[in-house]
Amino acid sequence: LFKTIIGYKDSAKNVTLCEEGITNLARQSDYDEAVRYKNNRQYERAIETFKKISFYKDADQQIRLCYELIEKEKQEKYNEILRKRTLELKQKRAKRRKVILIILLISLIPAVFIVLNNIKNANYEKGLENLEYKNYEEASSNFAFCTGIDYEYLKLISDKLAASNGIVTKDTFY
Repeated sequence: LFKTIIGYKDSAKNVTLCEEGITNLARQSDYDEAVRYKNNRQYERAIETFKKISFYKDADQQIRLCYELIEKEKQEKYNEILRKRTLELKQKRAKRRKVILIILLISLIPAVFIVLNNIKNANYEKGLENLEYKNYEEASSNFAFCTGIDYEYLKLISDKLAASNGIVTKDTFY
């Protein structure tokens, strides 16, 4: 309307104001759209839209903020990958340690049996020697270790053997 009456009073000024208002409405619309993109974490699209109106409001500042948010997001993804990888490595190490421990334990079992068997054999030999020297209590203790039979029971047998002067009959133990 003001364009049709150019030259009348301040119509030219009003034409300029109206055109600036229309331009500002379009810029505000783009600004709002860019803010929506930013809020939806679509930072690249937000940057593109803010660049169209870089001189409007704080668009330049919003562009820098979007770049910072992109970097922050990349860092968070990297940290998450790093955290997962660290956890996987810890789990693998723990599993490896368990396997090594199991292998060690399994390999030690025969050694333990060999050592125990050697100790039993030594005690058995010592028990025979003590019997030969009529040290019945010592022999009883040696044989108890070899057989796992209660020492008190073997002591009872030893006492009966001592009482029978080494002569063993079927009544000696009953």
